[in-house]
Formats: sequence, C-alpha cells, structure tokens
Amino acid sequence: MNSNTKTHINVWAAFADRDTAALQRMSDAFEREFSRSQYDICVLNESWGDFSHLLRNASDDTDRITETMRKADYVLACLTPDLIEEDLVAQLRRAHALGKEIIVFYYGRKCDAQGKALSPRFSADIFLLLQGARQVALWGSPTQELEAIFSRKTPVLPEKNRTTVFLSHNHRDYELAKRVYDQVTGFGSEAFLSEVSLPQLGSCDYMKEIDTALEEAQHMVVAGTSVENIMSGWVEAEWRLFINEKRSGRKTGNIITVMDGGLTHGELPMSLRYYEVIDLGTESLDRIEKYLS
Repeated sequence: MNSNTKTHINVWAAFADRDTAALQRMSDAFEREFSRSQYDICVLNESWGDFSHLLRNASDDTDRITETMRKADYVLACLTPDLIEEDLVAQLRRAHALGKEIIVFYYGRKCDAQGKALSPRFSADIFLLLQGARQVALWGSPTQELEAIFSRKTPVLPEKNRTTVFLSHNHRDYELAKRVYDQVTGFGSEAFLSEVSLPQLGSCDYMKEIDTALEEAQHMVVAGTSVENIMSGWVEAEWRLFINEKRSGRKTGNIITVMDGGLTHGELPMSLRYYEVIDLGTESLDRIEKYLS
C-alpha cells in the first residue's frame, strides 16, 4: 500500500527492561507486519537508546518524556518476562495523567522445561494501572488485533461462557475458594476460579483472561482464612477494583467475603466489612446463594 494513503499512528512503547534491542525488534516487527496495512506506525521513543535513567531523575528529562508522549495516539505497555516495574509504572502514570489510551502488549515469554508458557506475575501497582486497558496478548502477529483497536472495531474472538462470579483468593486459601466455587456452580451460576478456569480456557495469556473475568463478573466473592491473605497484593488489588467499580456505578452486583480458619469480622479491612460477610465458623455456605441470584 502506498505510504501516502496510510493512516499515521504515533505510539509510545513503554518498555521497562532496559533492553533497547527488544524495543528495536518490536519496531522492526511493526514495520514488517504493517507494510501492507492501512496504518503506518511510528514508535516515538525508538531512537532514544537506553532511556531508563530519564524516568526518575532531572525535571528536564521528565519534561522530555512528557512532551514526547503527548504526541502519542496510544501508549503500548510492553510486558516482558524480566521487566523493571518501577520504570514501567513511571511511564504508565504519566500516560494516565495525559489521558492516553493504553494498550497492553505482551512481548516475549518464558517457558518451563516442557515448553509450557509460564504465567506472568506482576505487582498490584501494574495490575491497577492497566485496568481498563485494551489487551493485545499474543506472541505472533500483532496486526489483526491492533488494527481492530485503531479502527475502533471489535475483533472477532471465540465465544466464551459469560463469567458471573469472580472468586478472589490467595493461593494459600485455594481449598476454601474451591469449596465456594463448587457451591456457586452447584446452584447454576457461572464462576471464575483461576486454578480451575484458566486451564479450561486454554490460553497462556493469564493476565488477559483474569482481566476479562473481572470485567465481566457481576459479583465477587473474596475467600480468606487470614487478614494477611486477604490483604496480599493481587487479592487486595482485585477486591478494591471491584469496590471502586461498584461505587462508580459501573457494577451493581454484590461483593461477599467468605471467611474461615478463625478469621474474625473485626479483622477484615473496613471496605470489606461494609459489605456482606459469611463466617463459616458459625454459618452455612448455603447462605451465599441469595446474594448471587
């Protein structure tokens, strides 16, 4: 396609692993993938070299980042297997301040000895900054999904069962969460429990699937046996996000805490005490059904 007829797209690629070679590889991939596309992609920070030192130092350098990012149509949050999160957080906060649309781009992956992709794990800060962002979670060609975002069209994806209940829990409370999952699915509701649901989805893009499940969930159940587990990074990020969605009116369902193991009502964070709590030390789990109808 003639370059004069293409739509020009400026992107800021928020890399956080100080790997300028990876940034160059991505830029080269965009040039190849979009050579026949209607879009011409320009990576604004492609020629900056190692710019990680700019992110936390002099104000002049900060202004340079801000002014360059201001020109971007989109900010790509490039999640790599060995990223330095503080660098990525600094860029994403600036992108939020500028009102930029963020696209999550999974770049590279790690596999176990059998060749199975390992689940990427990121901090609660990254998790919260990326809520609501569009996700391009793939390892091959980015063309189709990115073009769909640029053109404001919805890509055609395989149809999935709608998730109605999201089960938030620390991995140490899996047995309790599984009891809740069995109870919820037993009376006909659909539920998302990561250890059960992710393998069924057949996708190694775990963060994307969790984000989708949170977005689609009508209700949330927080399962915990200790305040430490309930306040652990990912669990706290999930239930605080759901509460914020309720307060904004974007969600109208219930949030229920199911606790066991001697955890008391008074130990729970105030934000969870405000909503329904089921103590399995004194109550039956059957009670949960009326809150999830």
